[in-house]
Amino acid sequence: MRSRFGRPGPWTIGLDMPLTGDAASRGIPVQNAVKLAIDEANSKGGIGGAQLVLDSRDDAGDVPQDPARGAANVSALVADPRTIAMVGPWRSGVAWEQIPITNAAGLLQCSPANSDPALTKPRDGALDLRSAAKDRINYVRTAPADDIQGPALASFIFHDLGQRSLLVIDDGDFGREIADRVAEGFRQLGGTVTRLALNPGADPTAVIAPLSTATGAPGAVFFGGFADTGAPQVRQAMVNAGFGSIPFVSWDGIGGSGAEDGSFIQQAGTAAVGSYQSHASIAPAKAGFVERYRAAFAADPDEYAAAAYACAEVIFAALGDVAAQGVGAEELREAVRASAVDPSHRYDTILGSLGFDANGDSSQQFVTFYRVDPTADGGKGDWVIEKQQDYGPAP
Repeated sequence: MRSRFGRPGPWTIGLDMPLTGDAASRGIPVQNAVKLAIDEANSKGGIGGAQLVLDSRDDAGDVPQDPARGAANVSALVADPRTIAMVGPWRSGVAWEQIPITNAAGLLQCSPANSDPALTKPRDGALDLRSAAKDRINYVRTAPADDIQGPALASFIFHDLGQRSLLVIDDGDFGREIADRVAEGFRQLGGTVTRLALNPGADPTAVIAPLSTATGAPGAVFFGGFADTGAPQVRQAMVNAGFGSIPFVSWDGIGGSGAEDGSFIQQAGTAAVGSYQSHASIAPAKAGFVERYRAAFAADPDEYAAAAYACAEVIFAALGDVAAQGVGAEELREAVRASAVDPSHRYDTILGSLGFDANGDSSQQFVTFYRVDPTADGGKGDWVIEKQQDYGPAP
């Protein structure tokens, strides 16, 4: 089949992921998924008659995911005129260094995993990252940003747990922001909020005192923090004070099974029962993809592998769209970018219908809620899915 781009190709899809070291278990499934997508496309004649190749770059260095190495990787990708788009990175901190480079070059970049709101949202500083061309969206992501968890958690507590009064506690540090967002979302739904902070070294029994209120006591507790900043101790204090039946809710800062040293479940012990956590997640992948991935790699894909495959599907669809328009080779990179980020476009992917808003955020904003099951993981306890819902559009 003759290429429609005035040049036979092949065209390069770049990839930046941790492929060696401690974080390789995150990056290799993503690489596998993109490779699978490319192999499948090529086996059908390529896109617009042109074959595709994968240029994988490893951003692991002195640290598991090195922002400086990630920046060098994308500099090399944008310097190659055959590179029309890329998938990655894994870590938001790497994306901070990459976006200014890909934005200046107009290279489409699709991340399956980044969750920092500041990468896309002008209110959080995204315009600083794309200072070379502020109005040119070139970075998109199939993963939702973390700021969806606040309103989603508020909705879950209000609607699914049926509570109208909430005690919101933060850890006096990094958990303050998520606690503020949950409190704001809960009030907007019509609930009442009591807001306290567990400062480092403070007695957790003090912050649960509102649960003893004679009238109007909170019916649930939200903790903004981590397993090592007080979450297990607050839950234990609740149980010891006789409030074990009150739901304890947090976010993915308290993940990990009871078999993992230092996890919330391990530290809280039997008090962990009745606890919930949220996770900004990816839509379930279609079974056909899972089966093909298993056949190719003798392993199950994780959610980010599926999200990376969807990134590849978006790139291929955009390339197919511009092929039909007769775009020449010199204009191809920009044409692919413009087509992929167009908010009016929707793509049929293994994650379902997918598109991006004016900031580059996914039309899908899935959050998964987990509860502690003490019988899971051989009786050591683990998180099991309670509910998964699309809370889009992105806030």
